[in-house]
Amino acid sequence: MNASASYVITNPHAPKSRRGYYWNALCGQWGLSWGDLAVERLEAGKLNEELGNLTALREFTQKRLAIPWREETYEVKLDSQVGEYKLGDTWSEEGGFVKGKPTPGRLIVAEQRSDPNFVPFRFMGVDVQANGFYWVIRSWNGEGLSRLRGCGFSLTWSNLLDIQKQQGVHPANVFVDCGYQKDEVITACGEYGWNATRGDQRNDFIWKIRLPNNAVKNELRAYSQPVVEMSGQRRCKVFYFSNLRFKDSLAAMIKWKRHTRAMDTPEEYAAQMQSERRVITDNGKVIWEAIERNKNHFWDCEVIGMLPALAWRLTGKLGDTTEAANEAGSEAPTA
Repeated sequence: MNASASYVITNPHAPKSRRGYYWNALCGQWGLSWGDLAVERLEAGKLNEELGNLTALREFTQKRLAIPWREETYEVKLDSQVGEYKLGDTWSEEGGFVKGKPTPGRLIVAEQRSDPNFVPFRFMGVDVQANGFYWVIRSWNGEGLSRLRGCGFSLTWSNLLDIQKQQGVHPANVFVDCGYQKDEVITACGEYGWNATRGDQRNDFIWKIRLPNNAVKNELRAYSQPVVEMSGQRRCKVFYFSNLRFKDSLAAMIKWKRHTRAMDTPEEYAAQMQSERRVITDNGKVIWEAIERNKNHFWDCEVIGMLPALAWRLTGKLGDTTEAANEAGSEAPTA
């Protein structure tokens, strides 16, 4: 095949002094075999189908097949699978941090759950409004499945704090949007030991990852390393995240029925979870836009809740504890 092949000029107006070449990996007769490429493509497709992770598929298309990646527009019916449970029910498969180590629920015994230092995979996302706070609490089993534990609206910070304690959420597992009334949010988070978050138009953030040999490499993540801000004498961690990538991940979790809601979930929650759609603008930019003037506060809370889930690798198989902690930007929460 290579013997009879030739390069084809695709840009006849390019400067004669500059030449660029690219070819499909299937043409190469060194390195990866066709079998290797087939396995790589299948694994990339599996990541997309099971976890909503398009990165491997995008890289295979661009780097192996040497063709441009094209985003697709679609509408997702953002209505989570209704599970056979009620809000606040005990979940025997709920994962957690056992002696600081993230552990899937199926591997945790009763004695470990009763340990005062055990911290469940239970996270609270909060959307701040002028008249109060929308909140969502979600539990994870550590292997890609999650349950809605609670959702609602609170009028005051103190009421929000009471809910966090009543629901058994560790302070370090509370994430509050600081896009509105930032100073007030930073102050409250610093006082209660919570985290502040902010959605961003950037798709990637540079992380410095320390390798086992102590070398450091740069990697791209969908969320930033924590930025520490002070409120008086108290510290608050602020995380920035990619709106597009987090919403894509959430939509994929819902699509593959891994992101469930309880039988007695309020209708308002279900309505707000169908408040946005993914579109491509005239200039080719991919965005999530509001559908008419529908409220989207619970949707925003769930998007915020993807931060700890992605950082601790709870949307799929758990990664190495040290690596997960490094990516999360902090040590595992302790009781």
